[in-house]
Amino acid sequence: MSEPTATAEPQYDPLMVVAVHGFTVAIWQVETDPTVTRGDFSGAWLVTESGIHGFAAEADWIDDRADQAAMLVHLLRYPYLPAEGTTHEEIETLKGQGGVGKKTTATELERKAHEAVEHARAEFARLAPGKPQPAWGKIGKIEPVEGPAPQEHDEAATEAIEAAMNTARGLRVWLREKQAFEKVRARRLDPLYDVE
Repeated sequence: MSEPTATAEPQYDPLMVVAVHGFTVAIWQVETDPTVTRGDFSGAWLVTESGIHGFAAEADWIDDRADQAAMLVHLLRYPYLPAEGTTHEEIETLKGQGGVGKKTTATELERKAHEAVEHARAEFARLAPGKPQPAWGKIGKIEPVEGPAPQEHDEAATEAIEAAMNTARGLRVWLREKQAFEKVRARRLDPLYDVE
């Protein structure tokens, strides 16, 4: 059996947006890979004290479907962002110990994006001294975007789903801005790196 070949292409983990309302957790998976989608949703789960709901509740290949903490550990193996109104502490309390997912915040994501823009400016100044800086675009803040949420759930589920969806929509808008900057950065800097 041959070893998988390494790729120089970066790997983009999805971001899991997590909303907690009482003991009910709604999770929306938002893709971050610009070559796959532009910040689109690719999965959604509702997990309560009785475990996972929806089609996954019937999926016999998923172990521990009725165990809320086990499902949260399994689902939150990717970086996760609390929805507006949810804290990391609420998530950790329900998830318990375990899992490999990395906690993140909107502030941390925004800071890294700002640093990337500043780094691009510095690199352009270094590689093209004396030339005026190009327009790099703007990457704003991650802010919830309101929209419709399913209403066929109980109050806790509806509240959690709505919070997760609103934050996920805002994250999607922010990712589109960030990915637009990444394209500009590649277009402006890659030719300069080629002649360096």
